[in-house]
Amino acid sequence: MDSPEAQQSGAAVSVPVELRTAEDKLKAARTALANKDFDQAIRVSEQAAVDADYARARANNERLKKMADEMRANIQTLRQELQRLPQ
Repeated sequence: MDSPEAQQSGAAVSVPVELRTAEDKLKAARTALANKDFDQAIRVSEQAAVDADYARARANNERLKKMADEMRANIQTLRQELQRLPQ
């Protein structure tokens, strides 16, 4: 959602608070991963997943549902990256 296309389309203005919260938490999880704070990355990515699911449930149109689904896919990718790390 940080893409120039999303910003130009007005997505940043019309995204529900819940989806914005999920996006912020996903960014925080990626930062934690980059800092090798794996426990924090896992914890925050799980919170982001809950927020994305909630946003999808509240979405009242297909565009927002698609954005929530994309967020969920990004979270899943992050989880897969975390699972590949040495424990």
